[in-house]
Amino acid sequence: MSNRLARVASELQKELSQLILYELKDPRIGFITITKVEPTADLQFAKVFVSVLGDKKKQKESIDCLNRAKGYIHKTVTGRMRMRALPAFSFHFDKTIEEQIRIEELFDKIKQQD
Repeated sequence: MSNRLARVASELQKELSQLILYELKDPRIGFITITKVEPTADLQFAKVFVSVLGDKKKQKESIDCLNRAKGYIHKTVTGRMRMRALPAFSFHFDKTIEEQIRIEELFDKIKQQD
């Protein structure tokens, strides 16, 4: 990722985190953390990866709500960032934490067998 893309990703992550945490008032959205933003090279699109505290149902509901509100989110973030055009967002669940927990559990099982 180029320096420019990294800066854009970082700024998007900050702005989206602030907006979702403090301004989005949808009760269906759980406790969310923006873990990563991956803009495309042409800055037309950006995948926003989020971690959601809760069970699978709460995770799916939160991602669905964010994707339904992406027009409002895009409009609000556009007004705050100094860019000619802001990428279109799509929200995705970040499975990294779940995979990390699963791997740790496997290591624990291996230790117990020894």
